[in-house]
Amino acid sequence: MTAVVTDTDEPGWNRQQALAALAAVGRHLSDTDRDRLFPTALQAARGSLDSADDDDTLPSGQLNRSRINLGDPTLGFDGIFASAALARTPDQYQSVINLAYELMPAASPHQANRLASALALLPEAGRALLDPRSLAAHESDWIRALAAILWCTADGQLPQVGRRLAADPSGTVRRSLASHLPDKPQYEDLRDKLGHDVRRSVRTALKTAD
Repeated sequence: MTAVVTDTDEPGWNRQQALAALAAVGRHLSDTDRDRLFPTALQAARGSLDSADDDDTLPSGQLNRSRINLGDPTLGFDGIFASAALARTPDQYQSVINLAYELMPAASPHQANRLASALALLPEAGRALLDPRSLAAHESDWIRALAAILWCTADGQLPQVGRRLAADPSGTVRRSLASHLPDKPQYEDLRDKLGHDVRRSVRTALKTAD
């Protein structure tokens, strides 16, 4: 898979699939293999392995005035997903997190989804390095949904962040909060708010979490 990822003669779609394969097996490999493969995945995440041919679009239609997009023109977001799956040390976790924060501002909705999924792949020790407060302010629903999970599972979080997430305009974010909210007295006000949410899926998620 790393041979495909680093081969700039390979179509971008193939290289993205190779990174997806690394992500799928990453957590099941030996520590030695993870350490060996991590730098290549991180290179892809940084965009160092991108090539001009990775713009996977094809001309179509009369006079080629329209184009069909076959995938993301960069390996970065697939690379960070693979990097997160392979990461196993604090330094590796921090490298993934730092890069994710760099990529967030310009990320499309699809790319933000990939970033959130990648960060969610990190083990507990890695997720503990994330800041739910900054993620909760991101414009992407997916990033804020991740913030909701982190806020529920990390100790010592600011109560106002939870209140902001409970009032988030996105049902996806509120549902994420409801699904992970601990059944403890200090969260009773949020449980009451979410229990009366306008969306049935949010109310159901709260009951399922019980």
